[in-house]
Amino acid sequence: MEPDLHKNGFIIYDDFHSVKTSNGVTSQTIAGNSSVSGYLEGVGSHARFHDVRGFTQLSDTHIVVADYSNECLRIIDSSLGTTSAFSGQCQLAGYEDGFPGQFNHPSFVAIDKMDVKQLLVVDQNNNALRAVKIDTGAVTTFVRSSLLKSSTNSLAQDSSGDVFVSSAYAIYRIAYSEGTIRLLARSAGVRGDQDGTLTTSLFSLTTYLKAIGTDVLLIADMRNHKLKLLDIKSDRVSTVNVCTNCLQSPTSVLVAQDSLYIGQKRNILKFKCEPIYSFFVHGTNYFTSL
Repeated sequence: MEPDLHKNGFIIYDDFHSVKTSNGVTSQTIAGNSSVSGYLEGVGSHARFHDVRGFTQLSDTHIVVADYSNECLRIIDSSLGTTSAFSGQCQLAGYEDGFPGQFNHPSFVAIDKMDVKQLLVVDQNNNALRAVKIDTGAVTTFVRSSLLKSSTNSLAQDSSGDVFVSSAYAIYRIAYSEGTIRLLARSAGVRGDQDGTLTTSLFSLTTYLKAIGTDVLLIADMRNHKLKLLDIKSDRVSTVNVCTNCLQSPTSVLVAQDSLYIGQKRNILKFKCEPIYSFFVHGTNYFTSL
């Protein structure tokens, strides 16, 4: 989810095979069809995506989408609703740098905070983090490691540039300047639901990371139906008690305008958060997908 740069007061979100925008009252399709998968360039709901796993806005009119099973990045002109291939070879999985390059299940995309002229892409089945030049679509490999398992599905970047990636039930930290990767929280291969230190905490399926401060991450743990707060300096992982039994498989998180938005499979919940560490009460059903 991101605040819609094209429509003030709206939130852009992915909905299975589509990208939509909502103001909490109505929802509009920007591109794709949430009920029908495929591959087709087109206008608005006539376009087809296989599985939108992530997106980011380049401007108030252009959105880059990671089309997971179509093996490429695609770009939407939100002012017209048109789609086109951007990077990678759509419908052809592989591993290749250059242009157009190749991906194998791109599962997340974000603008690089240290170089806003490029994107960072989680290339899931290649166990890699890739970089893509925005002006050309050319692909390079930022880091490739066996630690980045095929379940890697999200990334967050802090103000120092370091990149955090989630791999099902473990969190890894990639040093931006060196490109080195190390385990940050929990040993891979162990599922569970346990707060504690970074090395004793347990996750079940982390689907989204959000950097909300220096060395602080907000984590959506889908199978545990919880949000977790990871504080590196305090060496602590704790459950964020936003509500009682209201979370059902959270998949994304947005912090904007003193509010916390939690995306789920069929709705978006909204909570007031003041200050950032106190995600408490005032929860509303922001929008329910039809």
